[in-house]
Order: sequence, then C-alpha cells, then structure tokens
Amino acid sequence: MKQQKDDIRSIADDFLIKPVYKDELIEKLMKYLPFEKTDKQIEQEILSVEKNRIETTLPAEIREELIVTYLPIIKQQLDNLDIDKTIALIKNLEEYNSTIQIAEITEFCTQLTGYVQSFNVVKMNFTLMQLFKYINN
Repeated sequence: MKQQKDDIRSIADDFLIKPVYKDELIEKLMKYLPFEKTDKQIEQEILSVEKNRIETTLPAEIREELIVTYLPIIKQQLDNLDIDKTIALIKNLEEYNSTIQIAEITEFCTQLTGYVQSFNVVKMNFTLMQLFKYINN
C-alpha cells in the first residue's frame, strides 16, 4: 500500500482513498478547482447582506485597525475563497479579539469555524461578506 501511494503521488497532485468521505472530497475539489462567482451570485449576496445589515458599534480606533489589518484579507477571501486562508484568518482574528473582546467578532469567528468544518462554502462566503460590512460600515 505504501509503495502504491508513492507511485500515485509521483504522477498525480493528490488522491482519495476509499471510502471517500464528503468533506474530504469537497476539500480536494476546492483545493484544485478554481472557484469564481458569477455577477448574478455576487449581486444576490450584496442584496442579501443589505437586508441583513449589522449595525457597527465598534470604537473608532478598533474599527480603523480592523479596516487596515483585516479588510484586505477578507476582500481577498470574498474574491477567491481559500479554506486554508480562511482558517488562518479566523485564528488571527480570534487572537486579536481576545484582547478587545467584541462579541460580534466572536460570533463571526464561531460561525465561520462551523462553516469551514462543514465545508459550507455558501454560508462561509455570506458570513465573510457580513463581517466585511460590519467592519467597513
């Protein structure tokens, strides 16, 4: 079996071993297939976010720091979702939030963690959009 795995690795980027589990399959597909949104999907997300707008209650200095530090990363994730980068974003944001203790940011991190674990790309993307609006409001 070890020799077979090594042989496969020499000719393929990756592989799955039976039984194939849904989360593993989705992870591999997302890793290797490009993910692009259509204009219609983006428009629908924006309209949905507008309907569910969250009022920002962030102090000005924290808001400015979040804009400078996290908004570019969130924007990049919205443009081209990458699970590993989303995980890194969540960990970094949780660490930052441990010092400022903003309940809304804690909730965003909790939601995103759940969506990453279940590979729910639609809800992950929606929550990133809400977080973007929350910080940038």
